[in-house]
Amino acid sequence: MSRITALVLAGALALGAAPAAAQLPAVNPGDRASVVSFYENVYQASAGSPNWTGDVASCTPGAVAGAYLDAGMLRVRYFRAMAGLPTDLTRDGSLDAKCQAAALMMTANSALSHSPPTGWTCYTATGAEAAGKSNLALGYASLPDAVTGWMMDPGTPTVGHRRWILYPPQSTVGIGATFDGFSNGYAMWVLGPFGSRPGSPEWVAWPPPGFVPYTVVPGLWSFSMPNADFSGATVTMSRGSGAISVTLESIQNGYGDNTLVWTPQGLPGGAPVVDLDVSVTVGNVLAGGSPREFTYTVTVIDPSVAVPVHPSTWGRLKTRYTGN
Repeated sequence: MSRITALVLAGALALGAAPAAAQLPAVNPGDRASVVSFYENVYQASAGSPNWTGDVASCTPGAVAGAYLDAGMLRVRYFRAMAGLPTDLTRDGSLDAKCQAAALMMTANSALSHSPPTGWTCYTATGAEAAGKSNLALGYASLPDAVTGWMMDPGTPTVGHRRWILYPPQSTVGIGATFDGFSNGYAMWVLGPFGSRPGSPEWVAWPPPGFVPYTVVPGLWSFSMPNADFSGATVTMSRGSGAISVTLESIQNGYGDNTLVWTPQGLPGGAPVVDLDVSVTVGNVLAGGSPREFTYTVTVIDPSVAVPVHPSTWGRLKTRYTGN
């Protein structure tokens, strides 16, 4: 991402202008510097103030500053760009309003439900409609944080929220956000209308192939492919010469593209001391009636380290300074 483009995006958010729903500049996942720059200038872009005009006590959904919603969209677009997907999503104002009503219900009741009961505080049919068609979140400090929460999807074996964000035909969404200091509510309309499926990529993984900041590497990894049969699929992972054991989750279709989900066991958490290469092979995937195998490498990095320490170099330094 160029310095000029970064300044344009930052300026648009700061001034309250809505960046056009154009493709983000491409990020090269195989180039560490490109990934770090993209992370710093896009993922970490400031959300600013929501300037919410609603009120929980009077059940008023209100509205949120357009620039704030676009900051949430920018976070969505970051993840799609890293996965190699189109980023020219459109935010529909009518869907925003419905998502505001859904978010308000989540905040007012300090709970999440895709099928909220009519007895809920601040219940409306409009909000209930959006609740059934949206990713929902509660308690995050900001909308971009909620987007990251949907992508990380902890405790959600289907990773359904992630699958809708990374659904290749995703084209039109709505976003709502309401605030009470504790039960901040968020809703993102993800169930259409959809656009046409892009010609590539053939499959989508998270974390994706290439360099990936450790802050966006989840506990649950996933591999999605349209109409693929993962019922007999296998996953093998390795780090250097050592195998990484994995636990496969039950196959659950119906959320975006068919997806295989698994948990790697024993990967180090937090910022890696050295860039961490993890090899992944997804095998015995039935696609078009034929078994296929896919191999890729995820390199987990600390984006705050501009010049990484290579594993072989770290081995020599560790021996020199620790004696081990």
